[in-house]
Amino acid sequence: MNLAAIAEHRAGSARGRDDFVLLWLDDGVGAAVVLDGRLRRGVSGGAGEIGYLDVSGTRLCDLVGAAAVRNLEADAVAERIARGVFPMVAVLDPGLVVLGGEMGRSGGEALAALVGVRLAALSPIPTQVRPATTGDDPVLRGAVFTALATARDDLFGPPVPSSAG
Repeated sequence: MNLAAIAEHRAGSARGRDDFVLLWLDDGVGAAVVLDGRLRRGVSGGAGEIGYLDVSGTRLCDLVGAAAVRNLEADAVAERIARGVFPMVAVLDPGLVVLGGEMGRSGGEALAALVGVRLAALSPIPTQVRPATTGDDPVLRGAVFTALATARDDLFGPPVPSSAG
């Protein structure tokens, strides 16, 4: 999830955004958090592990995992996703939620719009919802971006922030 978030930040739906949450919806369910342009891993590396979040007495991974939503209508899936991502929106105020993983990609703009409507009904915090757009292997793409950044820093040193003045 973290590498997919890096790919979305560099070249996908979150490009140009300093704050967002990527919600991974696939066989596994989780999230990655980017705040102030930086991926946040947490003290133990577990920031964004929301699959075990209790949503109305059921773990989120059991509500929105691929097997759990296989035969549901899009409206019901969107409702479950919105209820699951709402706590992150309420706590972090990211301004953007990117729907990643197979479900986010295949659901596309239609699913993102449905989740956006349901999330707006739950939260007074304005939050855009977009599908992931970095392709079939966003984790690999994020790994390439990370490796290139590391190689650049090793060769040339870290980038120097420009001062606006």
